[in-house]
Amino acid sequence: MKKYILKYSLLLTIFWSASSCASYLGGDINIDPSRTTESNISLAGLMSTVQFYTSESHFNASWVVSRYVQQIADVVADGVDVQREQSIPAVWTNIYLNTVPNLNVMMRKAEVENQPFYLGTAKIIMAINLGLGTTMWENIPYSQSDKGTEGTFRPSYDTQEQIFRNLQTLLDEGIAALTPIATQTTTRPDDLAYNGNVGRWIRLAWTLKARYLCNSRAREQPPPPITRCKP
Repeated sequence: MKKYILKYSLLLTIFWSASSCASYLGGDINIDPSRTTESNISLAGLMSTVQFYTSESHFNASWVVSRYVQQIADVVADGVDVQREQSIPAVWTNIYLNTVPNLNVMMRKAEVENQPFYLGTAKIIMAINLGLGTTMWENIPYSQSDKGTEGTFRPSYDTQEQIFRNLQTLLDEGIAALTPIATQTTTRPDDLAYNGNVGRWIRLAWTLKARYLCNSRAREQPPPPITRCKP
């Protein structure tokens, strides 16, 4: 009996302490007022963030793949170059945790604040990340990803054919957003790639359209027949 009395007394003490602490400090003590949220993050802050993680994703992918195919070798035994199954989690984390959610926030804020530069570049950077993802894993989540509490923790995977179509749409929308300001010469230090040069972003989008179009057509074509040498 004493055991249960002690248990419930402890629970009541914890509950009372938490409630009195909230009353003493004022408001919800679980809310961090210094934490960056969608409402107080700037477009410039988002721009440099998504560019950094996009670059890091490509570095991580190339670092693993170049060793896996033995272009370079590991300096330790049993490294990636032994060609065993690899998951490359750093690339997945950068795309779906650090980049795609921030890009979606960036697009929403750019539309609300009428900032075509950030809207167009966000769509282009989104295409770059999805292009890397489908290159690495073929079918990947996109249409059902990053839906917050309205979505699911287990989104379905879109086919690579659908991803390639989405890439073309994103790039077309990016070009359309940037074209009216193509002659703009505003310097933007948060743009780590082109320092705010709109024309270069547009040229990048057209280059990516050609690359992804070639990739999608190559996938649709059947492989050539295997010819064997006669003895």
